Amino acid sequence: MKFVHSKIVVSLAAFSLFFLASCDALETSDEEGSASIADMPDFGDIEVEQVEVEGVGPTRDAAILNGLNLAVRQVTGVPLQGMTINSNGSLSYGQEGPQDFGITNETVLSISQGSVRSFKLLSDEQMDGTTKNVDRGIAASSASWRVVLSVEVNKYKASEKASLPKVVVADPRTNASRYTVGDTTLGASDASAQIKSIVGEAITKSNRFLVIDRTYDAEIDAELAKIAPGSANPQEFTKLGQRLTADILVLPEIKRLSYIKSSRNLRFSGRELRSYNGGVEISFRAINVATGELIMAKDFALDLPSTPPTVYGQQRVGLSNIRGHLAAMSADFAHEFITKNFPIAVVKVSGQSLVLNQGASMLKENTLYELVKMGEPIVDPQSGQTLGRMESPLGRVRITKAMDNMSFGLLVSGKIDPAKFKPGTIELREEVEQDPKSVEEKPTEAVRSATSPTRLQRKAVDQRSESDIFDAEFD
Repeated sequence: MKFVHSKIVVSLAAFSLFFLASCDALETSDEEGSASIADMPDFGDIEVEQVEVEGVGPTRDAAILNGLNLAVRQVTGVPLQGMTINSNGSLSYGQEGPQDFGITNETVLSISQGSVRSFKLLSDEQMDGTTKNVDRGIAASSASWRVVLSVEVNKYKASEKASLPKVVVADPRTNASRYTVGDTTLGASDASAQIKSIVGEAITKSNRFLVIDRTYDAEIDAELAKIAPGSANPQEFTKLGQRLTADILVLPEIKRLSYIKSSRNLRFSGRELRSYNGGVEISFRAINVATGELIMAKDFALDLPSTPPTVYGQQRVGLSNIRGHLAAMSADFAHEFITKNFPIAVVKVSGQSLVLNQGASMLKENTLYELVKMGEPIVDPQSGQTLGRMESPLGRVRITKAMDNMSFGLLVSGKIDPAKFKPGTIELREEVEQDPKSVEEKPTEAVRSATSPTRLQRKAVDQRSESDIFDAEFD
């Protein structure tokens, strides 16, 4: 019997330990689960701001309307539109004859197009004609009523990204409707769409700019048109008038795109003598919309492989090659545009591990880069303009993991003191050429350096890659 009692005690103890362990595991699981919950995406929202204002007017309703106007102007910067007090002393709205309304929360919410959510009359006072110092846009002699209102104003809160520099990539200019590529053609609209898409997508992925797409303006206008009295929640009216305009306009232009076939028949044999030659030239301009200032200009030019006249002449460039060159030039411009305005920088240091402020769209894993430490600004004594900052070599970093918005790297040479480090004081520069034998992992495609190749380098790279694919099938 004593033995049985001991077994029961041991069993109870074991159960208690299991129960406590289960509770700890559940608590840990709950904590981990709550920590992993992502924030709601930020697409803008409607928020309510409460203000207290004083209104004056010749009638009580006129004073209330004056106060509502002041409240909306104070919160949104824009007064109520189309609301007046008619000769009967009632609220009137619209241009189609007299429409009398009593000033209530319901009527004001409806005809203010959602700007005023509600209001409360805190006090009202009828004054004599000697009132002075009336500063409400109303003559002192006509201000016989004074009211104090508590007003709830609906205000559209833009997303955080709306504070970023706003960019519009324009449709590229072209000098032809179609471009000749050997025995076939490439539509100018197709080439333009490819350039615009690649530049816009690259700038968007940098998370340093807000790209405004004008392609679907008609569809957006149609959707906003559904916000009408009687068919939409009055608060939805605060979405109207929120369209963004660009700070920077990117203007691509296809100046040259051709790969022309020249041929003639030999006089005696009748055989065709063929030759091919051509090239691609694209320019990019970035312009400050407000001032018209040219912020950045970049030109790309490439001579395509030519063939001498021969009966054995073969077309060495196809549509796929042309599209590849358009893509490379567009990506090079976007890369330089981004890094010129927002250089890739180290934002966190932990031992030899680094965190960088750009992701997979700008950096690739297993890639080695030079690091420089930024010094004091250099100012031109003649113009007073900042020419740049002093730079001193610091070491090299290998990208170990590239995510959407940031990357992780390992410091392979050089030294950084975490105690003295300040985010943004260390930047990336050129990609380092490395011996494939020194890379343990499978080599990956090279990433464009932080400083884009020069035109001669671009030309050399393009011509070398072209020679590797001359014998490949083309479109």
